[in-house]
Amino acid sequence: MVNVGVVCRERDIRVSETTRAEPGDYQTLIRLVVTSGGQSHRVAGTVFGGNKPRLVEIEDIDMEAELGPHMLFVRNRDKPGFIGNLGRTLAENGVNIATFHLGRAAPGADAICLVQVDQPLEDPLLDHVCTIPDVVRTKALRF
Repeated sequence: MVNVGVVCRERDIRVSETTRAEPGDYQTLIRLVVTSGGQSHRVAGTVFGGNKPRLVEIEDIDMEAELGPHMLFVRNRDKPGFIGNLGRTLAENGVNIATFHLGRAAPGADAICLVQVDQPLEDPLLDHVCTIPDVVRTKALRF
């Protein structure tokens, strides 16, 4: 905390802080925007109850997702059958779901799924998840 301003300037990271007197949805909120190769990616998070970190927005899609050591990120289209197909695919590969979080831009539009699982995810499984209808992209996350 003491040197964060210096470190950010050295790395060309721009930081801005906004405070509001009126209450909002979250007491604390941090929003991260990463721009690289002409593309920007956005994520926002907060802390509930003083010690429970949550992601509350990814790529402008609202959700509330716990963080866990092993997670699956799936970008998909919001269509019937997606959740069942994903659950079945994970089960058939011996992967247990700990938590499941889904957010969507609008009915039938882009959606994001964050699934906490009990073990690390291997590339062959990620490739298999990509073959599920309406899946756009997958990524294994570790926290």
